[in-house]
Amino acid sequence: STAAVKASPAVGPEVEPEFSHSCRLVARAIEESPELRTTARYAHPWFGPLDAHGWAAMAAMHMGLHRNQLALMLRCGK
Repeated sequence: STAAVKASPAVGPEVEPEFSHSCRLVARAIEESPELRTTARYAHPWFGPLDAHGWAAMAAMHMGLHRNQLALMLRCGK
């Protein structure tokens, strides 16, 4: 469930460098992939089978949501 993976309210600004690092790792993996449009598919629990292109697009949106959440937490003093 999504509730099982929600951020802890105790999280603070110390997570920002690690989040930025994880974003760079995702971007590097996408940049280094020779082909994102493939016949291989891996299931996403909500969106169904995705190829690498689908996962890359979903990852960008997903990481953007987390970036916005982190910015909000930092503005609120968490």
